[in-house]
Amino acid sequence: MDEYNRTDCPYCRAPFDPLPRAKKRCPACGQTVWVRSGPDGRRYILREADLAAHEARWEAHFEREAKAEAARLNREAARRTREALQSYAEVGTRMVEVCGADDACPMCIAVVGRAFALSAAPPIPIPGCSSEICRCDYLPVIE
Repeated sequence: MDEYNRTDCPYCRAPFDPLPRAKKRCPACGQTVWVRSGPDGRRYILREADLAAHEARWEAHFEREAKAEAARLNREAARRTREALQSYAEVGTRMVEVCGADDACPMCIAVVGRAFALSAAPPIPIPGCSSEICRCDYLPVIE
């Protein structure tokens, strides 16, 4: 059974028995309470006035998850980019060109289209990249 943040009515403090599983009226005071799950896995017995703040906690939770996933994807892209540069070096490529998406951030736009020696190629994502998920990449320069 889910753990509740409280077991009483948020209006009159009368204990619930049994604990509500959904929206219901308190048998003691008649006020409507809402039961919502929280990002921490607990169930919350809320007043109507508390619903917006509770929703904001979920939104912040989803935002943190999205940022963490974007960071993970950028780390994975950086790892794969290093592997690509290494494979380019193994076949004798000496120069690479940065290519970027149409919606690249200003930091990436500054290097898109520029050619770099393999040893001087900046990491991708470009340091200071403000894109949530950087989509820049390298293409080998064929001489």
